[in-house]
Amino acid sequence: MVRLKEVIQMTGLSRSMIYLKSDKKSPYWDPSFPERRKISERAVAWLHSQIIEWMKMKFKQTNSQD
Repeated sequence: MVRLKEVIQMTGLSRSMIYLKSDKKSPYWDPSFPERRKISERAVAWLHSQIIEWMKMKFKQTNSQD
């Protein structure tokens, strides 16, 4: 499990963009972005493996458009 700070470092996305990608009501919603999991009353985390897979998928999409 990785916390928000590490997700930011891994993806290069801002805090707000990470939350926008997770919000179904947002115009930036990305259904492929990994879901956050509540780990305590006031803390969330993401599965490391899902973040890695999402990044690989985005990398492949970007490279296939070239």
